[in-house]
Amino acid sequence: MYTPAPTERELEASGLTLEDLAGDAVEVWPENLLTYKVFADLQTQWNVGMGGPIGLNYLTLFAKLDRLGLAGEQADDMEDDIRAMEHEALKVMNERSEV
Repeated sequence: MYTPAPTERELEASGLTLEDLAGDAVEVWPENLLTYKVFADLQTQWNVGMGGPIGLNYLTLFAKLDRLGLAGEQADDMEDDIRAMEHEALKVMNERSEV
């Protein structure tokens, strides 16, 4: 399925630039594809404070997990994976804001 590239304005809302997308493509392993897709779906769900993004809106994540029919250990594993991705994304976004 084709997904158009985000616009500069959409990227800016996430604390990114077009240069951040430059470079080689990254392969997502099949066992991580659903987690990646959920994380990508949450791209507009960042809570933002005075200094920029501070974390994801977990109410949106929980609603998404419910819609996917994930519960119990599956939902817990997905939440842990999303939290790890969120942590790394925040590090990158905060590095950019310190420059």
